[in-house]
Amino acid sequence: HDWSLAGSTGYSTSAELASLTIPPATVAQVHNRHNVWHQSVALGAPLTDRIGFYMEYFGLYTDGLATNVLSHFIDGGFTYLWDNNTQFDIRAGHGLNNTSEDFFGGIGLSKRF
Repeated sequence: HDWSLAGSTGYSTSAELASLTIPPATVAQVHNRHNVWHQSVALGAPLTDRIGFYMEYFGLYTDGLATNVLSHFIDGGFTYLWDNNTQFDIRAGHGLNNTSEDFFGGIGLSKRF
């Protein structure tokens, strides 16, 4: 049972509804389309044959907005290996800067077919 180090890089597009004022006084709703990049690195450790623990840093980076956003987070959680193909997890985290959520949590299920 060894420690693990993993990371991921990803990309998606997004659109936010924004109000645009067109003179003299017309307000139009437009989709502000932009790019979103994410990067993460996680360190995992086994606690038992079926239970593990991990700590992770991840960031979200926008490109194409008038004011781009950098959001940084740290989270940790526990995994439970139900069988060789099914894993449950529970996690909680905290934002590291003022553009990040202060607290978040979640549960997950991973299934390999």
